[in-house]
Amino acid sequence: MTDVVAMPVHSRTNAVDKVGRQCYNAEALVGLHVIVTHFCVEDLSRRPKGMPNSELVREAVERAIKSFDPIRTGDTDIHIEVENGTVTLYGYVRTGMMRNVASQLAASVLSGREIRNALISDDDLEITIATAIEEASEGYLAPVPIQVRVLRGHCVLRGPVPSESAKEEIERIIYGVPGVLEVANALDVDPGAIERLLAPKRAGARKKRAAGGVAEATVGGKPVTAADLPAWALKPKEEWTKADYQARAEVKMAFKRGEGPDPKELEQAGALLRGGARAPAEDTTLAEAEGATGLTAQPPELVEVPAAAEMPPALVTDSAPPSPAVTADTSNLPSWALKPKEQWSKEEFQAHAKARSAFKKGEGPNPDDLIAQGQAALATAPSASSAAVQAEPTVDLAALEARYPAWALKPKEEWAAEDFKAQASAKSAFKKGEGPDPKTIIEEAQAAFEKAKAEAFKNLPAEEVQPATAAPPPDTIAREIPPELLGNYPAWALKPKEQWSPDEFKAHAKAKSAFKKGEGPDPEALMAEAQSALAAVSPS
Repeated sequence: MTDVVAMPVHSRTNAVDKVGRQCYNAEALVGLHVIVTHFCVEDLSRRPKGMPNSELVREAVERAIKSFDPIRTGDTDIHIEVENGTVTLYGYVRTGMMRNVASQLAASVLSGREIRNALISDDDLEITIATAIEEASEGYLAPVPIQVRVLRGHCVLRGPVPSESAKEEIERIIYGVPGVLEVANALDVDPGAIERLLAPKRAGARKKRAAGGVAEATVGGKPVTAADLPAWALKPKEEWTKADYQARAEVKMAFKRGEGPDPKELEQAGALLRGGARAPAEDTTLAEAEGATGLTAQPPELVEVPAAAEMPPALVTDSAPPSPAVTADTSNLPSWALKPKEQWSKEEFQAHAKARSAFKKGEGPNPDDLIAQGQAALATAPSASSAAVQAEPTVDLAALEARYPAWALKPKEEWAAEDFKAQASAKSAFKKGEGPDPKTIIEEAQAAFEKAKAEAFKNLPAEEVQPATAAPPPDTIAREIPPELLGNYPAWALKPKEQWSPDEFKAHAKAKSAFKKGEGPDPEALMAEAQSALAAVSPS
């Protein structure tokens, strides 16, 4: 401390004035040298006997730093440590300018001592946090406009994020930034935030393509190269494998959680990079499948209902060839236009995708029109079994509705909104002890309806009753399935979906829910395994 005591008062005053002129307006520091002179003279003349040298140094530095008005009156938290002749400044200041001023003021009262400035400025910390979030956005977080504010190491976050997981991930990233003491996470979960953010960029890209300009391959507004894209994004959709479809589905789910880029942008960027003149328009079939659930449409191998051509012989219920009339009317239509989509094979999915791509390029008809023509031709064509249809008996619904509610007499898939509301009211009344169980009502009503239908059929005139091809009883499929398979797989996994009973639909839904919670196997994988096992044991 001897060098500090030996420093003349006017030298310390001049040093403070010099710092003030460099870092602040000179007019704002008028009188500062008077305060410092008073402090220094008082301290040096009244030094307590036996006071440690390091403590005297610390107090002298503290007074010099606090003589700067913005530091003294601002939201700062500065600590001074003197050890082995080295003075360390640590804590928080508002700006980088304050950090530099504190270091120079400390040096002005220390002759030749080493100064270590470990102060953290809030504005520098804000930039560091924003950079960390931006780097994560380039890798796996979806781009979102987040506001970051820091005060003495306490960070406040505001803005929209697409999911709770994205909100938690951003907070985790910020806690990993050195200097952050606490995070006040006020982010709002808004699933539509990313779509609104990217909409202007997509609109601009569409305008550029429509004008004939060469669009730049970008993802999230940032230029990308082929090395930045997954393999499936660099291939036409009709060349995708099962693994490509699954990879795309995973990216779609990550995007919905706010943890990755939009797969549609990846596809568009891939189309540009592989030499296409323009990015393909979004596939409306995929868009429809993704709109309601956020899941990617399944590839041919993942379709829940097996195609009729790939089903084991025991499960194919309609093997009658198409009538000559149907063949004549549909000879110019592709096979996929004559089937429900759930019965398409892998090749038919690919053919449909090529037809859609050709239509978008103006090189072929609209595949939706072909499907409509095919279904219309099938609807008007005579059926081989139409001559064997028996008259449908008329049931006196009025008498049944006098005993049971209308919703209990109908299958649940035919309920209207009013039926669902009425059933919910009955269920609520049952829970309060004010009415019967709706399940019991449905069972009794359906039994009464079947009984009335059977009686009405007996009363039909003999000429209206024609021999009809008997439909297989409900348990036909179960009897055709080997018992050892029923012991290894649930019944619904061994049947086509169109043959499921209501209870089997419920069992499948429960299995799907358990899988999502991590409490059971994937029902789709279970179905695929069960169908493979069934095909292996069924006679050819």
